[in-house]
Amino acid sequence: MASHSIFWLMRRPFLARTRQILAVLAKRGLLFFFARLESNLRKEGADKTPGGRRSASSKYACQLRLALNELGPTFIKVGQALSARSDLLPPEYIDELSKLLDDVLPCPFEEVRKILEDELGQPLDRIFESFDPQPIASASIGQVYAARLRDEQEVVVKVIRPGVEEGIRQDLEILTDMVCLLYTSPSPRDS
Repeated sequence: MASHSIFWLMRRPFLARTRQILAVLAKRGLLFFFARLESNLRKEGADKTPGGRRSASSKYACQLRLALNELGPTFIKVGQALSARSDLLPPEYIDELSKLLDDVLPCPFEEVRKILEDELGQPLDRIFESFDPQPIASASIGQVYAARLRDEQEVVVKVIRPGVEEGIRQDLEILTDMVCLLYTSPSPRDS
């Protein structure tokens, strides 16, 4: 286990997804943030001055929420769980991560249409008089839509996001590898 490195992680079966995760974290300025998370949180807890560490912390909190949202259901669920951990995270992180409880980006309607038409075996307009492409609600696992059947009955249609099951399985394996990497790598303090 002592020979863990980022290159070991990248040889895993889920290379494309691992790269995507690292790219989103890098785009959001979070790669080095995670490497120093423990010391960052201790410093932020001690310094709450306006315009100082607090504003930097708020920026990272927002970027963390955006990254988790962009990375999809598994990461949104991690963020939702962390939003309840005020014993671990400062208030600005709790505030930002709490937004993941009810403010999740919907997947494109064309993907939803394809899922429904594949599942139902026919075009939506043969079943529904109308189908609102804007979701009533959007969560990490699925979305809910208002529709009207051909017999004028109002219905609500819940759709599981495409690829959720396989995506969660892959993400959990990758997260497990990343956690193992973090726990087996020497910290900067040990150097």
